Amino acid sequence: MTYILKIDDQEFRIDPSEIEKIDIIKKDSTKYHIIDDGLSVEAYLVEEDHNDKTVAIKVNNNVYHFRIEDKMDQLIKAMGYADKKIQAFKELKAPMPGLILEIQVSEGQDIEEGDTLLILEAMKMENVIKAPGSGKVKRILLEKGAKVDKNEVIIEMA
Repeated sequence: MTYILKIDDQEFRIDPSEIEKIDIIKKDSTKYHIIDDGLSVEAYLVEEDHNDKTVAIKVNNNVYHFRIEDKMDQLIKAMGYADKKIQAFKELKAPMPGLILEIQVSEGQDIEEGDTLLILEAMKMENVIKAPGSGKVKRILLEKGAKVDKNEVIIEMA
């Protein structure tokens, strides 16, 4: 297995055996002493994000941003799933004419893609309308019981 290490805009492939050759001593929660190939440096952890697998490290007054891709990250990228981005949207329009049975959000509420926004009755069927992206509810233009036409704006997003 090879790790892909991205430092700023450069990409390096590193074998785990190369990492094992580096002597790293943790001095405290943010300070490290590193010896690699006879070179000794002090490094400081500036920030880290375990979920995104990123760190920022300061060495000799320069800050370097790292992202480490393991085998699973490389597989997800190869399958094309890594490029999925969270989508924001400006407004929610009625997908069909109908009657608003229930509004499940309120103004000022943060929502994520897939959250239920409202229930719309159309042709005697209840349709759960979900958020197509993320954002914050700015204004709700219609109330429970209101009739809507197709493409009528129901919710504005901030």
